[in-house]
Amino acid sequence: MTIELAVPSERFRAGYLEADQEFVAAGSLWDGKFIATEATFAHMIEGIAAARPRLVELWLVDGDAYLGKVQLRPGGVPDHVGIAMRPSVRRRGLAALALELARPHVLALGLDRIAVMCDADNAAARRLVARYAGVVERDLGDGRLRFVISAAG
Repeated sequence: MTIELAVPSERFRAGYLEADQEFVAAGSLWDGKFIATEATFAHMIEGIAAARPRLVELWLVDGDAYLGKVQLRPGGVPDHVGIAMRPSVRRRGLAALALELARPHVLALGLDRIAVMCDADNAAARRLVARYAGVVERDLGDGRLRFVISAAG
């Protein structure tokens, strides 16, 4: 199969629901993380579609398998790109691949820079930002840093 970014859809239901349970089991939930269930999945997909263009969510998939997601938030939100990989597929370079695949989408939204926030102690996120020559734009003072990288590469 080919790993690609895809529009969220029913096709990825099983993998997405499994991933949400992985986040719960790993204790790696973040503020505002919605945990989908069989009963709420379709409504969540509708909500993702309705949020465009202020929030563009794309899923990193391999065939029908859900691997993670990229959220592009143009304007009005402190970060332009959010990336989350399901716990069972981490440490495989997929976040870097997701960022690379997202770059044309970022440019299509008219953004020339990608702002990324991460916890100051998130070594994997910091390596990803460094890979793209990201620079610290500011310390948010709450244990998080805001980095900026070029959208064009």
